[in-house]
Amino acid sequence: MNLSLIVLIICPALCVIMFIYLKWYVQNRTSASGVLKETRIEVKKWINEVNLSIADINSVTDRNLQLVEDKILKLNEIIEDTDKRISVYVKEVEKSRTSEALYTQLGRGVRAAIHNTPAAPESAPKLSIIRPDLPVSPSVQPILPLENTAPVPDKPQKTKKEIRAHIDQLAEEGLSSSQIASQLGISIAEVDIAMQLRRRG
Repeated sequence: MNLSLIVLIICPALCVIMFIYLKWYVQNRTSASGVLKETRIEVKKWINEVNLSIADINSVTDRNLQLVEDKILKLNEIIEDTDKRISVYVKEVEKSRTSEALYTQLGRGVRAAIHNTPAAPESAPKLSIIRPDLPVSPSVQPILPLENTAPVPDKPQKTKKEIRAHIDQLAEEGLSSSQIASQLGISIAEVDIAMQLRRRG
């Protein structure tokens, strides 16, 4: 009897307590301060996520910029090296052209001297490669004059196409650049350039 009475008293009391708690919870959650508090919490979470995303983007951007700068430095080094090689190549080509022109002039001078030699060997001038205006050291021996040499006729100038054809033919026979140059009477640089053009073609 007493137990049922106690149960009858406790049940309404629990219901009243639960009602009061639910009312307070609903008011607290639906009030302006509660909504603002939750909103602030959510905004803080979003701000943290955005800050993390920005940090990741910045780190990736910095890494990409570093890679691009490294590539630019390597490219500048390659360009400088290429410029040096080109300047050296241009100097070598100019040297070969000047030496070629010098050899051509020397050959013409020797041929002209041979053509202008008189028939009598006593009065023939002595040909020497040593220039008269340069001092001669005692260790250098002058070159003896040419004797019993017939005049060499001037060879007709070959066109570039004919020279290219001869170079191609001799290269197919397996001759080296120096052998081809000596046979055709041209510089090794011209032979190398013609062979490179032949490979590209």
